[in-house]
Amino acid sequence: MMPVMDGYELCAGVRANPETKNIPIIMLAAVVSTMLAKEKQWNVLVAKPAYFEELLALVNELTSGSE
Repeated sequence: MMPVMDGYELCAGVRANPETKNIPIIMLAAVVSTMLAKEKQWNVLVAKPAYFEELLALVNELTSGSE
């Protein structure tokens, strides 16, 4: 749980900023709302618990070819 805003608000802010809108986002969440999933602001949604190898593979996949 984030103290000031939730992850959905953070993602929306990142996407709204022209300087950060193309940064890949991996959403790691314990509770996934179907309604919020329709308004997707992230590239990948991972349910907790997540495993290091899974997250590393996702980061590599999202960042490959972005140079």
